[in-house]
Formats: sequence, structure tokens, C-alpha cells
Amino acid sequence: MTESIDFELGINTFLETSPDPVTGKRISHSERIRNGIEEIVVADQVGLDVFGIGEHQRFDFASEAPAVILAAAAALTKRIRLTSAVTVLSSDDPVRVYQSFSTLDSISNGLAPLVELYKQAAASAGHDVSKLKIATHSHGFVGETTELAVELHRPYTVVQMNELGRVLGWPPYSAASYDDARKMNGALYAGDPEYVAEKILLVRKKLGTNRFFLHLNIGTLPHREVLRAIEMFGTRVAPIVRKEIAKENKQTTV
Repeated sequence: MTESIDFELGINTFLETSPDPVTGKRISHSERIRNGIEEIVVADQVGLDVFGIGEHQRFDFASEAPAVILAAAAALTKRIRLTSAVTVLSSDDPVRVYQSFSTLDSISNGLAPLVELYKQAAASAGHDVSKLKIATHSHGFVGETTELAVELHRPYTVVQMNELGRVLGWPPYSAASYDDARKMNGALYAGDPEYVAEKILLVRKKLGTNRFFLHLNIGTLPHREVLRAIEMFGTRVAPIVRKEIAKENKQTTV
């Protein structure tokens, strides 16, 4: 990044291991974790700002111990910020959580922020809640064209959402559900780099966000395609977003 802007772009994941929509096979937890570490390394290489792993205690997620995985990645990365995307305090000792992420913070040379009770803590300390940083998290995928992105990403998303839905009581998720969510005002950020960048800028304008997480990998999506999507997010989506924000900032200071 050549100019400092108050906005971060990153990736987050729950390290899903949902079944392949064609074969029904699942990736092993050990392979998914190794793939996740490689995804973090590529995100760092292409200049993304942050990468988060969300803890889930489920058989179909390989993210039971995010701090350990992030620590492994910290030794292989240079500048990307590493963070928890979800911490399940009900299944852990809060003191141990603090110690784990403090250790990760040391390994990554200060690039892993600690978990906070954010608005409640800020408000109780007398801070103006309206000035707090705001982040958004959305599923999506980046392809050379919107058609290619959707063709690859949609089947895996449908399988993942229906697998979760059977446990959580959600209504069936279909290809039509996916297409509806992918519209400009929808929650799904899947398309070519220009389309994804446009949606990120739109939500920033509406909500005043300071950070955007793209939840890119779903289950058994081919690893090479995931790495390519991360590369495009960093080298083609991020420059569009950063250039537009820098332009806006320059106009407001004139």
C-alpha cells in the first residue's frame, strides 16, 4: 500500500471441511489446517492487511484452536495482521485465551490484536462508541469473470449452507438463494474483481466500515482455486478499493 488509508482488507475462515458437492468426500482436518496456513502466507504476499480464523467446535470445522494455527503462520509471514474471527469463551478459560493470543502477538511481532469486549468495554471506559472501528464479514469469491466465480463457488456454498441448516434449522438453501444474495445489495460478494470491489465500497459508504473480511473458502473448494482467488483479491480488488478511498480522502481534505 503506497498511501495510508483508514480501511483494511482481509480474509477470514472457519476452516470448513464440508463435503465435495460431486464426490461427497471431506478434506481431513490436518490437510485443511495446512491449506489454511498456506492461504495466510499467500494473503501476506499479495499485500492484504489482515487474516482471521474463527473458532468452531464442530466435526466439520478444523478451527478448534485458532491461536495455534495463527502462530504457525506468524513464523512464515512478514506484515499481515493475524486475528481471531471467533473465540468461544464458554469452552475455554478467558485467561488462557488472553495468554494464547499474547504469545501469538509476540511471535508475530505485534501483528495479532487481542480479543476485546469492544463496544461494552469502550463505553465503560468513557470512549465515544460512535467513533469505534467497524468491520464487516461476508462470504464470497473472486474469479477472472463473474460467471467463472459463480460456477465454481455456488455448488460448494449450497452444500455448506444446507449442511449447517440441517443442524441449525435453516430453510433449504438453493442456487436461487445464492443468486439472490449475490445481487449488489445482497450479502454475498462473488464475482469478478471489479464487482467485488464495487460491493465493498458500497457497504463502506453505507455503514462507515474500517475493515472488510472476505470469507472466501467453503469446505472442499479446490485449494489452487482458493489461492488464486486470494491472489486476485490482493492484487486486483484491493487496489481498486484503496485507490477509490484515497481519492475520497483527498477530496475531503481539499
